[in-house]
Amino acid sequence: MAEISIIMPVYNVEKYLTECLDSLLAQTFTDWEAICVNDGSKDSSLSILQQYAERDCRIRILDQDNSGAAASRNNGMKLATGKYWIFLDSDDRFLPGLLSHLYGNIKKTSAQISACAYSVFDTNSGKKVLTYQYSGNVTGQTMPFSAKASDLAIMDFHYAPWVYLYDADYIRSLDLQFQNIPRNNDIFFTISALWAADRVTVSNAVLLEYRVGMTTNLQSGRCKTPLTFLEAYDAIYKRFEEYGLLPLHQQRFAEYVLESGLARLKRCQGKAPLETIYFAYREKAIPAYVPKDSLAVITKAELKRFYQTVMETDTPDDFLIRESIAKPYYKEKIRLRSY
Repeated sequence: MAEISIIMPVYNVEKYLTECLDSLLAQTFTDWEAICVNDGSKDSSLSILQQYAERDCRIRILDQDNSGAAASRNNGMKLATGKYWIFLDSDDRFLPGLLSHLYGNIKKTSAQISACAYSVFDTNSGKKVLTYQYSGNVTGQTMPFSAKASDLAIMDFHYAPWVYLYDADYIRSLDLQFQNIPRNNDIFFTISALWAADRVTVSNAVLLEYRVGMTTNLQSGRCKTPLTFLEAYDAIYKRFEEYGLLPLHQQRFAEYVLESGLARLKRCQGKAPLETIYFAYREKAIPAYVPKDSLAVITKAELKRFYQTVMETDTPDDFLIRESIAKPYYKEKIRLRSY
């Protein structure tokens, strides 16, 4: 039995898998098992995994028909023997101290979740384009802290599961699974785990390098399945109700829904996806998750404006024209008529 189980979906990543596995073998913390779930890869990913498994018995392979990242993680959890779990992606790179740092913090503080920071690099240029670290609102907490008892916003945390080391018994106690949807399947899992936790510890040590710039994975097709986030929101809302956390988190969740919608409309490319997201927010997301009385206590003026603009306009064109007065990126969408 390993101390840490690393659960890693693998799908058509032959270009990056060797680099990823080498960064895993370079970890200074050595008491781990890696459950690599080959999700029906059509390239040489399985062969690469087999070569590494022959070299290192800590690498275990589950070969399955293509079922998606969520099913891969869920199936990986069934095989995991570790006291702690982390969900890593097979096209990213891990700094040597990743596991050691997260494990040291979770043991030192008896936390249920231990988090770190990460950087983003572009696979085409090889350059770092962003570093994500937690604000003073988070790092200023006395570690470990209770997310559900704090006044932190949901947006203060990243929803991807790969920056967190989880106590396996804690995840089992919540009976958490990843949602089996094409995109955003990790939102429900991560937010549910964080906001039910009594003990979370966070560090701004940058210990993971997240790869962007690919054209064949899910992150490259954000607007092909533009409404999966609503399934995640529904599940989170019901989970908060089920665990009696809605009174604590309803305001935070309303802010999260608005922040998420604003970001999605900013970055979405293509007229059809933008229209889909606009009407989804106008007709479902805002009425369902953002009570009118919540606006009074939302502190961000941009979120209040977004709420009002969506609810007071009738079409995406009206929304863009009204927003373009203050937002140059919307003005450019209108000029090009390329949204």
